[in-house]
Amino acid sequence: MTLPPWHRAPGQLNWVYRFLLLTRLLVAVFFSGYVHPDEFFQSSEIGARDVLKLHVFTPWEFGGNTHSGIVLPGEQLGENIPCRSITFPVVSSYVPYLWIDMLHKFWFGISAGDALQSTPPVESVSKHTFATLLLLLPRIWTWMLSIASDTAVRNICAAAELPEMPTLVLWSMQWTVLLFHTRTFSNTFELFWLTGLTYFACKMTSPSLYTPARATHGTSFVSGLGFGLAAAIASFTRPTILAFAFPVGLFLLHAVAMQGEKAKQDEFPPWYQMGRRQYTRVLVCGLATVLGLLVGAASCVTIDTLYFKHLFPAAAPNSATSTSVVGWPQMIIAPLNWLRFNWETENVRQFGIHPHWLHLLVNMQILFGPLFVVLVINLCRHRGAFLFRNAVGSHARVRPQPFRPTPDTGHQTGRDARGKRGASFPGLVLASAVGGGALAEENVSTVPTVTPISARAASLRVALLGSVGVGLAVLSVSNHQEARFLLPATLGVVLLSGLAFTPREDGPVSNHGLPRALGATLVVFNVALLLFYGTVHQAGVVPSLLAHHQDADSFPSQQHHLIYFAGYMPPQSLLLQPRASIQQPTDNLTTSGGSVHIHDFSSAESVDAFRTRFSAFKRAYDAKYSQWSRHPNAPAEQTELSKRPLVTLVASRSAMTTELRSVLRMHGVERIQDSRCHWPHFSGEFPPRSMEDMSLCHYRLVLL
Repeated sequence: MTLPPWHRAPGQLNWVYRFLLLTRLLVAVFFSGYVHPDEFFQSSEIGARDVLKLHVFTPWEFGGNTHSGIVLPGEQLGENIPCRSITFPVVSSYVPYLWIDMLHKFWFGISAGDALQSTPPVESVSKHTFATLLLLLPRIWTWMLSIASDTAVRNICAAAELPEMPTLVLWSMQWTVLLFHTRTFSNTFELFWLTGLTYFACKMTSPSLYTPARATHGTSFVSGLGFGLAAAIASFTRPTILAFAFPVGLFLLHAVAMQGEKAKQDEFPPWYQMGRRQYTRVLVCGLATVLGLLVGAASCVTIDTLYFKHLFPAAAPNSATSTSVVGWPQMIIAPLNWLRFNWETENVRQFGIHPHWLHLLVNMQILFGPLFVVLVINLCRHRGAFLFRNAVGSHARVRPQPFRPTPDTGHQTGRDARGKRGASFPGLVLASAVGGGALAEENVSTVPTVTPISARAASLRVALLGSVGVGLAVLSVSNHQEARFLLPATLGVVLLSGLAFTPREDGPVSNHGLPRALGATLVVFNVALLLFYGTVHQAGVVPSLLAHHQDADSFPSQQHHLIYFAGYMPPQSLLLQPRASIQQPTDNLTTSGGSVHIHDFSSAESVDAFRTRFSAFKRAYDAKYSQWSRHPNAPAEQTELSKRPLVTLVASRSAMTTELRSVLRMHGVERIQDSRCHWPHFSGEFPPRSMEDMSLCHYRLVLL
């Protein structure tokens, strides 16, 4: 008789999880896919600017100097009000960059920031190595935080009376976890906060607090205060977490109300049937939660106001004279500014207008694929009843009990005593060591029996489902919908989908679980999405910046202009340009200082748009460097070519069409030289026509 793997080999599942955790680390170090610019421009770029004093492009969300056409209601053109809190970059990038700074000072006697600012820069390590560390350390730091998130997930499974290790393996094999849990997205940290809040709610309502001696108003107050503080701080990472965390807060209130009422907590009465003592606990916990929200929000507002107006006023020069809320001229309330911006359709239109059904019908499938289908099928088939039991026909959970074979049951490879196929778990497809055969060499195995599930676990499962539903409904109201916005839904979708792997009551081990074909589909889906977004999607942008340090060694005395076209914005911190040496651009060229200048043409999504941008660049180039250019008929030896700034166009090979080459020649490009290419690279603006076109190439432009 074959038993489900999670009942017979929990140690093997531990090895599967460790393998997936190591895979996650390898993804952080070796995968160069560029999922979205927010990975850099809302976290690591800000940290590199403040901690290491590097020149970066400050986005409009942090009150950047360069106006992008975004105007908040009531503001004047050019006044970019911060819509993001500095508390998120502090957690996501300040910490790893402070590591770099302190280790550099320990080994070389000077901090990394001062070494880069010195003239000439102190060459302690090669620039290529330093830039690589600048890229990898925030990702490794995020990976370390994800381990804490995994621990919280396992504890939540225990509180919800779900199979812990199978669900944790299912969690770890998701492509969203393997990739996003190594990237410094605010959405990733929003998921971290949600798992932390749910774990806190489970911890504060654990059975150890269900005794009358410990179920006091003080416990209720501490539970609400801690939850409110954490939720407030999390909302300054992304305000949308309040939608995902709201059902979890209701679970906390409901569970706190029943503390000490029954030793086993077999059932929770509905809200309208609770007594005065329960309502008192709810009131104390609710007021404490509101107090925690106010204290946490006030703390974050104070930090943001001090940062943007006093500590680093150059980060947002317009914020010193701007108002965040009418009547509060000195306050920077980032979540409120974010809400004001997203409330205006014209502001959101610049990033794309999407139908309200996109999240439900498209983005959930992109993130979870077959797993979301499993959850929907269970909801429709059992009408939500599966939340309250792990066995069909009873309010029960599985508890393994000793089982010895008898002549009536026997041992049948891959089948139970009645000839039905045993349950399967798709995560085990990743590890052949777990296997699917019977343990023929073992004389004693286990078979599940059913015992009543606690009402606390059932209430927690409802809260997890509510987190997915409320978050999905609130985010669907927005006109701009990206799949990563739904990343916090991973917690509810994965944990509740794990119920499909639990044996049912209609036989010793008769649940089919997920069909093996669907399990294999789940693995293929996650591997395919991981490889695409982790190794192919815009994967040449970051390596092209790192490779520039090798090119710069060949031309140490020349300025270099990099034009990025048909791709995402390049993170400028990887160029290691000191902040003090860069002045503001005028006419598309930097006025003085600095050896490398990036010109971002990524917003030009067509050849005509590129023609307009390049024409402005060429006019500014001719005006500034006219003394170093030459007439087409003049001999080359009569020019000072060694002084002429280098111009390199970095674009995908599929974008270098005949039409684009004609545009370059029309604007005085004498020769186009291929220097290096990075493969693979996929750009949706100019889809590749062949495998060779999936490259991001450096084209050296020789200007007249």
